[in-house]
Amino acid sequence: MTITKIVINNFKSIGEQKNVLYLDKSVSVIIGKNESGKSNLLDCLSALKFFTISKLNANKNKLNGKIPEISVELELSESDINNFECSFDEVSCFEFSDSKFPCIKGGLASFISEKIAPIQKYLLDAIKSIGGLSNDTKKSYIEYFSTEFNTDMLKHKQRIQSMKEFLNNKALTFPDKEDFKAKLLEYEQHINNIERILPIFFKVDEKELSSSFSAEEFKKNITQQSIINSFFKSAEIELEDVVKAVTSSDTGEKQFYQEQIAEKLKKLSEEFSEFYQKEKVFIKLNYETNKFHLLVDTETTKRPMYVTERSNGLRWYLNLYIQLKEQNLLDKNVVLLIDEPGTCLHIDAQAKLVDLFKDFGTKNQILYTTHSPFMIDSSYLSNIRLVCNVNGYTHIFNSVSDLKVPESSKTEVLSPLCKALGFSVKYNIGPSYSKENIIVEGITDYYYLKGAMKYFNISEDVQPHILPSIGVTNINRIASILIGWGCSFKIMIDYDEQAYYEYERLCKLGLTERKDIFTVSCREVDRDEMFSSPVVIEDLFEVDDKLQFDCGEKTLNAKRFLELTESENIILNPKSVENLKCLLRQLGINIS
Repeated sequence: MTITKIVINNFKSIGEQKNVLYLDKSVSVIIGKNESGKSNLLDCLSALKFFTISKLNANKNKLNGKIPEISVELELSESDINNFECSFDEVSCFEFSDSKFPCIKGGLASFISEKIAPIQKYLLDAIKSIGGLSNDTKKSYIEYFSTEFNTDMLKHKQRIQSMKEFLNNKALTFPDKEDFKAKLLEYEQHINNIERILPIFFKVDEKELSSSFSAEEFKKNITQQSIINSFFKSAEIELEDVVKAVTSSDTGEKQFYQEQIAEKLKKLSEEFSEFYQKEKVFIKLNYETNKFHLLVDTETTKRPMYVTERSNGLRWYLNLYIQLKEQNLLDKNVVLLIDEPGTCLHIDAQAKLVDLFKDFGTKNQILYTTHSPFMIDSSYLSNIRLVCNVNGYTHIFNSVSDLKVPESSKTEVLSPLCKALGFSVKYNIGPSYSKENIIVEGITDYYYLKGAMKYFNISEDVQPHILPSIGVTNINRIASILIGWGCSFKIMIDYDEQAYYEYERLCKLGLTERKDIFTVSCREVDRDEMFSSPVVIEDLFEVDDKLQFDCGEKTLNAKRFLELTESENIILNPKSVENLKCLLRQLGINIS
């Protein structure tokens, strides 16, 4: 079950306006300045409990003093539907308030009413007629089945288990024992299915495993919460056994515990390899006098290395696995919440972490906050959500088209967003050796070209690789580098005065002789025309078309156009269509 929408009323800095958050089906990124409310969003979600009561009143709004009320909308995935006897396509909604189980509405509520309630009624009547039950027991079950269904899974399972024990009690008499058993098993199946599909919000701890530990330090912190203690617990290794394996003066005892630990780490390695799915991983301990080291071996490297020497990706997966296993969440529908990941990593490592999130996001939803432009995936920008502080309240914006903020906040909100997106593309996109590279003047041209190719359903395989420059005057520098690297490329420039002067610089590189430069107007370079009748890429669209993606800012307009083409939610005027076709033909893309 995928979370699609969360309405947050009066949680900490979040009030009752601009308080709706839409989640991507895989990865959602929250960006914004410090103190804007990014962490409050994560705190809110981590406070929501589907299977127990939520404690919310301690987090009431700081300005208006109102208590929080939160609703979460969810949709079934195809695999979820296949596991139910009947499908319910309608969105399900859970409403959360303090010290109560969430109130269920929508599709799941209908399913409960149609499928579960009749079974409850049957079991209630059957319990009343079972002979041999004590009055207190019968009263307890009558109260249980008479109460409106909620998501108290622990209580459901306890009741189901005790009713199964009834069936083995020959002293009890049933009107129809086999029918009772069948209904009970059907009830249990529904309970298990609901538990399986409902998500669990889990805030990830960014602490990482170290490689070496002294026995004294480990023993001193044995009662503390730490990642190394969680590691051993996830392997079902007693912490005291680790101490004995390192410090025991009895050689036989020391060897016994070391062998026991090795056997359990072997099992953990097998389980982690299945979770990791990249390659087989072997986790080991190496012992010295009063000291031990954590080593990791893989089928690729085939030699043990300190865990801190392993790739960021493997370490991230291992740390996540440890935390999920310790909390018994490995087979659950978990929504990962991560606050400012990768803050200590260099630029390349941050970009790789983004790829890890995309990979893991195919199985679980991820929501992370960041203020780093390098933690934004330039090829997938529709998953960005932005928060800002307006008069003390956190406001949430789910796409750039929502950014109808007061004039006083535009500098704070729009400028950092454009900067983040621009830097993201600059650092995350490099030249391609297998495709034609197209150098364009900036991020705006990049978005429009990507959107145009999406609009015409151009396969990714035949799309050229677009390299945005930081302004037209930097194109000649990028071209010089690509010539030196032996990369194939073309250049697209505007049809204006600045572009003409850059064209002259490019001529000195000998590019015009190879017909490597073309303009957005689809016309040959003409100095007088470029000065008197300039054309930029936005001019290829008819006025009515531009209104469909008008966000009040040049770069954001282009990004919105890309978003609309990705969602297939835009139809262009025939004149705009013909202009874009002409532009793409210059890239070598044939469109009928």
